[in-house]
Amino acid sequence: MKHSLLALFALFSSVVCAEQQELDERLKINLGMFWIWQTDTIVAATKEGLVGSKINLQDDLNLDTENKNFKIDGYYRFTNYHRIEFAYLSLRSDGSNELTRDIIWDGQEYKVGAFVDSYSDIDIYKINYAYSFYHNQDVELSVSLGVHAMDFDVGLSTGVKVQGGSNNGIKKTGSSVDLIAPLPVIGFRLDYQLAEDWKVIGSVDYFSLKIDDYSGYFLDFIISAEYSITDSFATGVGFTSTSLNFSVDKDDDFAMRQDMSGGLFYVSYIY
Repeated sequence: MKHSLLALFALFSSVVCAEQQELDERLKINLGMFWIWQTDTIVAATKEGLVGSKINLQDDLNLDTENKNFKIDGYYRFTNYHRIEFAYLSLRSDGSNELTRDIIWDGQEYKVGAFVDSYSDIDIYKINYAYSFYHNQDVELSVSLGVHAMDFDVGLSTGVKVQGGSNNGIKKTGSSVDLIAPLPVIGFRLDYQLAEDWKVIGSVDYFSLKIDDYSGYFLDFIISAEYSITDSFATGVGFTSTSLNFSVDKDDDFAMRQDMSGGLFYVSYIY
């Protein structure tokens, strides 16, 4: 992550100032896929005073570490200096594993040797207001303020042998935690025209705060190279890295820490 931020800063530092000008793009929509290369997710859920274990979803439960996910994002520019940015990202993972230690999740205990099925569904929604404080024919620099809303749904289940009944005497038991976390963020974005048809885009979103029972930290970095096929269509590839640490301190506590990185491929419509 630190090397990625330094690369973005170096690109920003190389920009040569020039006269500001009108911008042609009003609407841009990107449709693409996000490939997760590396992820490390730790969760804990406490219920009715039974303290939850810190569970590594990849190591303890064999959750998928490499999968493909859908992403849509873009912006609408209503003046040269002001625009609204939006994004939606869907992350889906599941796994199955034999436990090598006892764990407690959401008030339920899972013993060593149990075969546990698990899933993690995360939907991320973003809406930002962005102010373009500098732009010319090669460069646009902007700052933003907005909200990232994250819908976490993490669940565990296991089969328990019972006398009689259906499913060959196996009864499924388990629990899940579903939580929506709205996170205020500030951001910075750089668009740099390398050549006539090539552009480099870098962005950083960040927040760190504590409000009442909620506390968290979020850092999201994206850098991509984009090729203009026509005036209305473009395609791009890139790299993204996200760090998240979020907790709720109530009667039923929930905590999650996730570090994730991967590749992007997208197609853009520009108006």
